[in-house]
Amino acid sequence: MSSMLKEKYNFVSSKAIDTTDLSSDARVSTIEILKVGKVPDRNFTVTPKMLEDFVKNFKENVIGNDIPVNLSHKKTEEAAGWILELSVKDDTLLAKVEWTPLGVSKVQGKEFKFTSSEIGPETHHETGKTIPNVLSGVALTNIPAVRAMKAVTLSKKSLSNINNHNNMEILKKLHATLLAKKSLTSADSQLFSSVADEAVAADESVKEEAETMKAEVAEKAEADEAAAEEEKAKEKDVEEKKA
Repeated sequence: MSSMLKEKYNFVSSKAIDTTDLSSDARVSTIEILKVGKVPDRNFTVTPKMLEDFVKNFKENVIGNDIPVNLSHKKTEEAAGWILELSVKDDTLLAKVEWTPLGVSKVQGKEFKFTSSEIGPETHHETGKTIPNVLSGVALTNIPAVRAMKAVTLSKKSLSNINNHNNMEILKKLHATLLAKKSLTSADSQLFSSVADEAVAADESVKEEAETMKAEVAEKAEADEAAAEEEKAKEKDVEEKKA
């Protein structure tokens, strides 16, 4: 068979996503997305030349847009990740993926367990020519074309990194919400301090940022309570004069 795809296909990889090499921000990993060989239930064979073409066409930006990792091949909806790089190793096409919070959540929550590559001819965004063997996306899916696949999982190290990241995201949102409130109390400050301490306990590197946010919330709470007391004193004074 020719090493040129004439139709578009969704092909599910035979290997689970390996997230053990996630970077410190728990968002980037390299995954296997396609292998050389005959594809079961599909009328074509993936060749080494095809893998080389996928890498070449990615580098030449044939599509003209960033290539997403989507959910169930729904390309127009939120991205679960973005393809940063393609490479070939041992007859296998690898993709370096930057995961979005949505993608991490879907995999961590076991809502999706498999991956599916979207490949075929595409129109070059500049020349208008039809270019064969182009990767247009990778999907998280639960309906694999290849049977007996291992489920997508996140390593314990990855989960720890993700939880640390999520702790700080929660802390930052709470910080912004509290500072935007009309009036804070010491109870608000104590609650925030507790959440901040949990974030620091999980990741010591965020201590300085967390302490700064704690001080800002405490300062606002103190000022707001002082203002509230002053307002009460004024109201009391007015009532006494009326009497």
